[in-house]
Amino acid sequence: MLYKRSCTARCMMCLNNYNCSEYVKFVEISLLQKIKIYKKKKKKKKKKKNKKKNKKKNKKNKKNKKKMIMMMMMMMMMMMMMMMMMMMMMMMMMMMIMMMMMMMMMMMMKKKKIILKKIIII
Repeated sequence: MLYKRSCTARCMMCLNNYNCSEYVKFVEISLLQKIKIYKKKKKKKKKKKNKKKNKKKNKKNKKNKKKMIMMMMMMMMMMMMMMMMMMMMMMMMMMMIMMMMMMMMMMMMKKKKIILKKIIII
């Protein structure tokens, strides 16, 4: 219907009712366009089906990627936690040793004050 209307409009421009060569050409062009559009539509439909499949695949891939990223993050977090724990343990050990040393020092100080002076000099 649309192309007929456009043809009549073209005829009005030409001022020759249905005998104009331009009109015939225009009809041919419009028909060709219609065929092209029809073909395009058919192709599009096929593509849409593929797109849906691809979308599903993409979604799955995205989910997998997200899962992978999450796993990586979790692993990183775990590693960090482990490192922190190790550090804490080391620190605790150091603190314990320091405390022990201090205690020893205190004990030594009580016993002999000369040793402490020697340590300070060193």
